Amino acid sequence: MGVAKEFPPEKGLIIKKVAYGTKNIAKGPAMSKNEAERAIISGIEVFEDELNRKGIDIVGLGEMGIANTSSSSAVVACFTKSKVEEVTGRGTGIDEDQLKNKIRVIKQAIEVNHPDPKDGLDVLSKVGGFEIGGLVGCIEGTGAALGISFIEAGVKILTQMATFEDAGVDNKS
Repeated sequence: MGVAKEFPPEKGLIIKKVAYGTKNIAKGPAMSKNEAERAIISGIEVFEDELNRKGIDIVGLGEMGIANTSSSSAVVACFTKSKVEEVTGRGTGIDEDQLKNKIRVIKQAIEVNHPDPKDGLDVLSKVGGFEIGGLVGCIEGTGAALGISFIEAGVKILTQMATFEDAGVDNKS
């Protein structure tokens, strides 16, 4: 088995490698809880660095790759308690037999790992992927910012919005 070779990053590419891929979820956890935390923190750091360096008006999240729809399906099945068949698609265009095998492997991964749907970090570490952790980290940053806006709007409504009486609105039918 050879040693993975490091390549110089492309201009503008941010490297936040946690490990050289996750482990086989059909045999055990995808990653340690520490690695899952590092993946989430990497997403937070990328978001905050970009926000502080350039400012951000809008964030579009996504990923691309091969085999990440399997971990995504496993995560969704855990959190929603849905049947794996209901949340698993073809991904990169696999045929019917390959889809059946994909579903079998995801079911096996959930059975082997017993992810706790009440513990997001447990689910991520057992059946997730590093890219999902990174996306989660970027989402905690945007979610908090959005939440603050909602709170500020609520406070303004409570403290600055005119009553019917203040606005001279007749409340008679």
